[in-house]
Amino acid sequence: MVPNIADLSVIIVNFNTRDFVNICLSSIYARPFVGKLEVIVVDNDSRDGSVEMLRSKFKDVRLILNRRNIGFAAANNQGARIAAGEYFLLLNPDTELLGDALNTLYLFISSHPNVAIVAPLLVDESHSNQASCRKFPTIWQEVVKAVGAPRYLPNHPIFGFSSISDYENDCEIDQPQGACLLVRKDALDSGIVFDEQFYMYYEEVDLCYRIKKRGWGIWFVPGAHVVHFSGKSFSRNMPRMIFHIYRSKFLFFKKHHCFIRQVVIYLLTMYEMVYRCVVYSMMGLLRPERRKECTLRIKGYLRVLIGFSTGRLSES
Repeated sequence: MVPNIADLSVIIVNFNTRDFVNICLSSIYARPFVGKLEVIVVDNDSRDGSVEMLRSKFKDVRLILNRRNIGFAAANNQGARIAAGEYFLLLNPDTELLGDALNTLYLFISSHPNVAIVAPLLVDESHSNQASCRKFPTIWQEVVKAVGAPRYLPNHPIFGFSSISDYENDCEIDQPQGACLLVRKDALDSGIVFDEQFYMYYEEVDLCYRIKKRGWGIWFVPGAHVVHFSGKSFSRNMPRMIFHIYRSKFLFFKKHHCFIRQVVIYLLTMYEMVYRCVVYSMMGLLRPERRKECTLRIKGYLRVLIGFSTGRLSES
């Protein structure tokens, strides 16, 4: 049998996002690709008709069906193991490629042999820029985040998280948001994309951190525009998502930083959860229209508190 050959393998992990993945795949096929393209969708046991839609509408897609939700990192690795391309486009299902974004990213990375990852300009539904390029996490960042400074000074060189001052020029960065990443397969360790201890969140931070340590470049290419319908999955599964954000952050510091910094992150997390529970309890009382959201957030923060205080950080 002749093996599959592709220049670029698009890998999408889907979990109950039928309408979004429909938009995403349609945008991929809307324009011809300059090379040979394959598209792989890994479905984490969706129950919303996603699989039926994929089979009927996108017959060229290579489909992997899981019997349970194995997590975002593990599912991406599943796709990577069967991918034939020299490059992997790791694409969230809640995205839409605009114009010639796919070719722009591919032509950039294929002409820059020292670059391992390229990321596009992410925009929201109204096509306004999203802040998607960040510095690697540090203890100082977590301290200023705990007191809320980045919310009011997002671009401040001391208090902000952004790694660039503007989103208009190609530039080297630390860590792009993981909604759309074009990755060079040769830069990966044994072709595996993510560390699977990160069930969701921070898996792309860990990937970029490891890539940078090995001397590869990571670039932001704003000539490629991608819509990111962010926040939709988060709002549907808020308590669970909040737990995994803080769990994964702690695992990142545990993996890459010394014991003292791990203790600092642990204590900051406990403080932040208590603080947020108090703030959102008051908000729920004062703003009835946000009471449901506040209740869900408090459930998430309490789950983090319980998980951290009892050591139950392995659950997913």
